[in-house]
Amino acid sequence: MSKPQDVSSFLELLQESHLLSEDKVRAVIEEFDLESAEKPKEAAQRLVTGKVLTRYQGERLLAGRKRGFFIDKYKVLEVLGFGGMGSLYLAEHLETKEPVALKVLNDKCRNDAGMLTRLKLEASAGSRLDHPHIVRTISYEGSGAVCYIAMEF
Repeated sequence: MSKPQDVSSFLELLQESHLLSEDKVRAVIEEFDLESAEKPKEAAQRLVTGKVLTRYQGERLLAGRKRGFFIDKYKVLEVLGFGGMGSLYLAEHLETKEPVALKVLNDKCRNDAGMLTRLKLEASAGSRLDHPHIVRTISYEGSGAVCYIAMEF
């Protein structure tokens, strides 16, 4: 997808991303006077400053992305880091709004049986441990398009 060339195409991407409900999109357009913004970047900055979007979400929208904001029942808020196996994201549970860290395998590792087993063992061990100085594993998803561990944040 191409970068939004004007504010209206940015707002269309925002709507299509499902980050906000239709009603919420209409409300923030009015509240932040987004239609008066000269460029998409200015509109995105208003939404990030107003804490409607995270910096990560704003940057992805400005890059022309309308997908990749959700992993199963989690909304991705920020990228925390990258590693050899994949990426680590700050996300929130869609219903409880509880913050979590999502460790997501990259495409190469997702197709590697050894890496899948390693992730599953890590999730299993993390779910059995209970100590205030150890991050607890909340869930593991090893089937489907995305393989990840959800952990306390």
